[in-house]
Order: sequence, then structure tokens, then C-alpha cells
Amino acid sequence: MKDVCVRDVMNPSVVVVTAECSARHVADVIAEFGVSGVPVVRGDDRVIGGITEADLLPPLRPDAGGGLAGTAAR
Repeated sequence: MKDVCVRDVMNPSVVVVTAECSARHVADVIAEFGVSGVPVVRGDDRVIGGITEADLLPPLRPDAGGGLAGTAAR
């Protein structure tokens, strides 16, 4: 992979969301397009961040104090 450039493997069709989108909408976009995350853009299409599947799951993380952590073993 050392000799392969990003342009040779990247997907030029980028799916984006805005900061005003709901978490539900972002989850739907991620599922629909089969991606693990999307860039977040502002009105002029400038990237201001990114959001991933993991960002949408904090209540299920063991360190978040909620969700399913510890329910299997008692």
C-alpha cells in the first residue's frame, strides 16, 4: 500500500450532513449508504467536523454508565 495514493482508493462521491441534522437522520444516512461515518458541513459546504457510528452510541458504551453494559453477567 506504500505506493498507492489516496486518490486511487478514495470514493469521490461524499455523503455529508449538516450540524442541524438529527442524530436519527445521521444514523439513517450511515445505514443507507453503508458508511461508518460522514463529514459534517456548514451552509457553504465547508467541513466543520465528522460524526461516526461510535459517536451515536454513547449510551451503550460501558464507560457512559448506561445501556447494556454488565447485563449479561451477574
